[in-house]
Amino acid sequence: FLSVGSFGIWASGQINHQTMSLGKKKGTDYLTLTDIMTVANDQLKGRFIHVVGFTPWAFKYVNNIHPGVATEWKLAQYLSAWNAFVDADACCIEGFANAAFYQHYPLPEKLHQPPPPSQAALVDAGIITASGAVVPRMYVSFYVGDYDSAAWLYSQIKSKWDDPTRGQVPLGWAIDPELSWRFPVAFDYIMRNMSDKDRLIVGDSGAGYLNPSQLQAPRVPSNLSDATCAWQQHNLPLYNQFDQRFSGFLLQGDSGKMTPKAEVMYQRFSPDGAVDEYGNLGTTATHVVNGMPVFMQSDLPQGNGSVAALRMIAQYNASRASQPQFYVWRSVLKQPQYYKDIVDALAALHWDDRIQVVDPLTLSQLGRAALTTDAVADTNFLRDTAPKQVRVGQDFVFNITLRNDGWRAINADQQLCVNITTAIPSDCAPAPVTYKCDLLGVSLAPTTTTTISRQIGAPSTAGSYIMTYEMQGAAAIVHPLVVTPGVV
Repeated sequence: FLSVGSFGIWASGQINHQTMSLGKKKGTDYLTLTDIMTVANDQLKGRFIHVVGFTPWAFKYVNNIHPGVATEWKLAQYLSAWNAFVDADACCIEGFANAAFYQHYPLPEKLHQPPPPSQAALVDAGIITASGAVVPRMYVSFYVGDYDSAAWLYSQIKSKWDDPTRGQVPLGWAIDPELSWRFPVAFDYIMRNMSDKDRLIVGDSGAGYLNPSQLQAPRVPSNLSDATCAWQQHNLPLYNQFDQRFSGFLLQGDSGKMTPKAEVMYQRFSPDGAVDEYGNLGTTATHVVNGMPVFMQSDLPQGNGSVAALRMIAQYNASRASQPQFYVWRSVLKQPQYYKDIVDALAALHWDDRIQVVDPLTLSQLGRAALTTDAVADTNFLRDTAPKQVRVGQDFVFNITLRNDGWRAINADQQLCVNITTAIPSDCAPAPVTYKCDLLGVSLAPTTTTTISRQIGAPSTAGSYIMTYEMQGAAAIVHPLVVTPGVV
C-alpha cells in the first residue's frame, strides 16, 4: 500500500508546486518517488504495489504545460513499469468517510452473477439463427464506468444502482474487483440485487488501473523483469471471487496501442473478453486471442444528452454491412436512465433492427461465434466444499458445482482436473505438487448446473498451497489450502 498524492511525476517539476518557494529543486519529487518504488519492489519481490490516491490536479503538479489528463497518464505509465496499480481516488469526489471501518465487512469467497443468455434465447430474440450464425447488424455494449477508485465507488455507485430504470437495458458495470479490499459493502449490495440485464465486468485495466503493455519489455524507466505472471496471479483470484470474466477497458494512455503479447496475458483470467483502448499493433478490428474476443473501446460524448450519444453511435453504423459489427461504448458516472434514453431513441427511429444493444457477455459470445468456427462453451465453477486445512498425505472427498454458460453441451468424457500447487496459476507457475484428472462423468447441457464428487490426496510436505480446478482451460476456483504435519 502506497500513497502518491504528495509526489509530482514530472521530472522537470511544476511551477505551482507550493514547496518550490522553499528551495526544493525541480525533479526532487520524481527522484524521491523512484527511490521509494525501487525499495518497494525489492521488498515485495515481484508482487504488485497497491497505490491509493491520485494526482491532486486541482491543487498542484498540473499547469498549462502539463495538464490534468496528461499528468494522470504519465503517472499511470510510470507506476505500471514499477509493478504498481492505482486505486484512483481522483479529485473531486475522493471523499471516503469511515474507510477504515468499511474494509472489515466480510464477503463470501465466491459471489455469483446471472448466467448469460442461452443460445435459444438469442435465437428467439433474432440475434442468431437456429444454426448459430450471428445476424448481421451493429451490436453495442455499454461500459458503465469509471469505478476504478474505492472513493468514487463509495460516493457514486448507490445513486446509479438504485435508479428505477436499472434492469431495463443491458449494462456492463465496470467495477475493479480489488476495490473490495477498501469498500466491500458495495460488492455485497450490488451482487445481491442484480437483474438479468446487469453484468459486473472489470474496468481499467483489470484488478487495478495500469497500462498493460508496461508490464512487459521494454519497461521504461524501471527496467524490471517481465510481470506477466505476477499480473495473472494478482487478477485470477479477484476475478473468480466476483464471477467476472470480461475486462472492459485495457487503458494504455501514453503507452500506445496494446501489443498482441499483452492481450494474451489477459486470456487466463478474462476468458470472455477484453476491450482495447486503441486497438493493438496488429489490428484495430474485433479479433479473437486464444478463444478470448477482443473489442475496441469508444467514448460517448460528455454530458447527459442522449441525442449526441445516439448520433455518435449512428456514425459508426454501417447498416448495409454483410458482417456483424461489435462496439463497446464507454461513459463515466451516468445514470441507467441515460442508456435507456439511447435505446428508446433507437426504437423511435426504427433503428433497433440495425443496432442491437446487448450485455458484455452476450457481445463476447457473438464475437466469438462470428469470428471462429468453434461453438461457444463456457464452464463456470460456482462453488466447492473442499476443506481449507488437511494433514499431510490425507485423502479428502469434496464436491464441485459447475454450470454450463455456453452454447454447446459439455460432454461426459471431458476431463476435470483438481490441482494443488504452490502458486496461483499463471503462464509460468510451477507444475502442481498434486493433481488428479478424471472424466466429468455426466453430460452438461447449456444453462444447466451439476454437482460432482472428487477425491484427492494432500501433498506429502506441510505448508501453504493453492487449490484450483480446471476444465477446457476455464478459469478455476482458487482458494488456499493449509497442509499440517499432524492431525487437523
